[in-house]
Amino acid sequence: ATFSSNSQARQPRGFSFSRQDALRRLGLEEESSAVEIKSRYRALVKECHPDLVAAKGSEDEIKAAALKFCELQEAYECLSQQP
Repeated sequence: ATFSSNSQARQPRGFSFSRQDALRRLGLEEESSAVEIKSRYRALVKECHPDLVAAKGSEDEIKAAALKFCELQEAYECLSQQP
């Protein structure tokens, strides 16, 4: 699977998060700033990026990481579209 950061190229994955759910996925509070959100998102996706996990993980770990990666992308996208 290809994981592109270009939101126009990505297909919807079926996750639909409210702002509160998206913040919870990233482990953040409601009053988190845009800088805090971006920083936390980047840290979390580094931990579960499928390409990085593939180098050392089992097939199940890779699949779980890919799902987590997609969830984090959708949560961040949800938050970056809201004022």
